[in-house]
Amino acid sequence: MAPRALRNGAPSAPRSAASVRPLNFTVRRHLSMRRHIALAALTAMSLSACAGSPPPIGRGLPAAFADARPVFDKRVKEHFPVGTDAEKLLAELHREAFTITEASTPLNRYRFSATYEAHQFPCNLSWTIWWNAEKSLIKDIAGDYGATCL
Repeated sequence: MAPRALRNGAPSAPRSAASVRPLNFTVRRHLSMRRHIALAALTAMSLSACAGSPPPIGRGLPAAFADARPVFDKRVKEHFPVGTDAEKLLAELHREAFTITEASTPLNRYRFSATYEAHQFPCNLSWTIWWNAEKSLIKDIAGDYGATCL
């Protein structure tokens, strides 16, 4: 077997069929993978922030929750005053993608509730409307706006 030729004092590449990768190949690959993961995380955060737009009835509220709560409650009461057809309320809440539930116990002040949730990093925002109806007419109604943040 012939000795391998030296080039600039270093042995030449081995004569095998397998390719030889530079020593820094794995380092570059890991850095590239980190960039992809960081980009994916940033994209996910950006998309989650955009995915949480408020329902039409909840748009344009003051930024501070303490100020926004009474404004939202008043807006709900003006938009669906006592005596309004409950079917009109239900139709609009369905259109705005609220989740509607009926209380499982008569101890609750309100028999019905509708909640809309939006995820705007780092908070989960919620708009809730509670009401009672008698003979298909709204008897009592209230609204609340709040958030749970990291």
